[in-house]
Amino acid sequence: EKLLPVGEDRMSSIAKFLSLDELNRVLGYQNAKMVFNACRGIDNEPVKETRGALSKSITAFKSFGPTNLQELRKWITLLATDIFDRVTADSKRNNRFPKNCNIQYYYRQEGVKGDRIGCSIRIPFPPLWLDNKNITNDDRTQKVSVFVDKVQEAVRSKCKEQIVRLGLSAI
Repeated sequence: EKLLPVGEDRMSSIAKFLSLDELNRVLGYQNAKMVFNACRGIDNEPVKETRGALSKSITAFKSFGPTNLQELRKWITLLATDIFDRVTADSKRNNRFPKNCNIQYYYRQEGVKGDRIGCSIRIPFPPLWLDNKNITNDDRTQKVSVFVDKVQEAVRSKCKEQIVRLGLSAI
């Protein structure tokens, strides 16, 4: 049985068009209640404590309007600085260091309507970060600049489109 109007196929469509009673009729109470709440961002499961668990990556993303490769440098710098600071803190705390950086970017093809097209590139994480755990402001600026250059060079070599979303993951 089709419950939603033609062209409506997202969770927000369920919230907009269907009542709990309608969902209950088709899905049964438990499933209806879960779907009804999920499409409204409600989750009553208790938050599980993750004390002691280490994340496997450190990630930062940014979305923006169509941006060419020259204008992209400011966004790369913003993300690289965030990643650098978080990796530095994680390295001090957990005595570990990432081996790679995964660069994810999204673009919209000119003249094509629809979703973004995503691509990723993996580059080695700049190894010069390992040498010094007490980083001065000048060291930080220099090391972030090297990181930014490597990311920009990798993106420039692969992407010729205007980018609308960029992410860096230290892994």
